[in-house]
Amino acid sequence: IQDRKKLTDTWNDHGVYTEQEYAILTNEIYKEWSGMTAKDEFSIMRICTDAKRLLIPYFFFGVISIALYLILGEFAASMLDESYSASLWDNIQELLYGQCRSNRPLWFLPCLFATKLLYYAVNFLSRGNKKASILVAVVCSIISFLYTNNGLPQMPLSFELTLKLFGFFLLGKLAAP
Repeated sequence: IQDRKKLTDTWNDHGVYTEQEYAILTNEIYKEWSGMTAKDEFSIMRICTDAKRLLIPYFFFGVISIALYLILGEFAASMLDESYSASLWDNIQELLYGQCRSNRPLWFLPCLFATKLLYYAVNFLSRGNKKASILVAVVCSIISFLYTNNGLPQMPLSFELTLKLFGFFLLGKLAAP
């Protein structure tokens, strides 16, 4: 903090007064220090926050669902019109793959996380260019359409659905103030 105060005093002595000038200088120092701009670092922090907010509840409730599924056994399977698989390992694999059979509504959380990851990647690579982002969304929709109509297996984290819905997610982000 003391070094920051000295730096601010030095900038004031050399005619740096506006917030924009401070932001530019701070960003350059940050870039030299970490190799990334402050905006890039903020995007990574948002990804980590989204991971905590979406994946921790997914795994927490997924583990509880698997435990209940294994405890209730065939009764739960008959209520779900499913074949009963008492293999703990199979259930854990499904949970890690993003296809928790013992609690189907949980598919949304890893799918939303994958969608946000795709959005951050596209936004980073396109450097905020809206036309390039829209083009990527159209390409993602085409890839999803081709993938799902050829009977290929599901991707981890419902990524084929992420590709299909990415355009809608992007439109929502672009329309937001």
